[in-house]
Amino acid sequence: MNYTHILLDVSSRRERAAVCEYALLLAREHRAQVTAVHPGAADADNPSRASAQGAAAMDEFDALAQQYPDVAWRRFSATGSWVDTIAQEGLYSDLIMTRQFDPNDGSRYAGYDAPVHIALLSGRPVLVVPRADRFSSVGSRVVLAWNASPESARMVSAALPLLMHARAVDIVIVTETTRPPGTVAPVTGDDIASYLARHRVEASITTVAAGALEVSEVLLSVVADKGGDLLCMGAYGHARLRKLVVGATSRALMRNMMVPTLVAC
Repeated sequence: MNYTHILLDVSSRRERAAVCEYALLLAREHRAQVTAVHPGAADADNPSRASAQGAAAMDEFDALAQQYPDVAWRRFSATGSWVDTIAQEGLYSDLIMTRQFDPNDGSRYAGYDAPVHIALLSGRPVLVVPRADRFSSVGSRVVLAWNASPESARMVSAALPLLMHARAVDIVIVTETTRPPGTVAPVTGDDIASYLARHRVEASITTVAAGALEVSEVLLSVVADKGGDLLCMGAYGHARLRKLVVGATSRALMRNMMVPTLVAC
């Protein structure tokens, strides 16, 4: 099982190369096509500046894509809301890729919660690449955050192509005093491990008590301990009073991520 089409957001102004290279590596592994898009409303004060920024982003992507002759790709620019544009275009993709928000980027279109908003609006998984590093491997050791919620179930289905390509998959369950909404019994990893086995994915199970720590802190610690290079998580979010509300764990992981992180809602 492979992804066949990846939508790549190239609107970040700093360190764009990291997410572009990661998308091209993933596309080569999955024999997928990459569509690079530069979204964003025109700059009312200086339209030529917005146009120049989009052209520079596309030129940088072009230069990197030329180094991957076996990857099919195309590019286009769009105007409008950053989140809405990516979510709308993402409806026709298997996977959306973007870069972690950088408060020093100067972008008017992003925020730490934006990937979760995009996942909510598009119904597609969003793979977020941290702003600080470049990654030479794509999901060789995957940490799968599982809490037996509908969000985590949708995440597992969305991540299957990545899991089937991984060398190792670790199911991680963080136990809390209160259970996640919708669960009626203590969460174990046996059932989801069996589900993955039916898809020819072998996975180990680790259960960790949160104790006084936040769930996000525990997950980041486990990723580091296991040498994970990809975290997959189901993100909680919903629309309320015309605003998108994101869960505390999702928000914390989007802010503090150390490795590429796939979110699905």
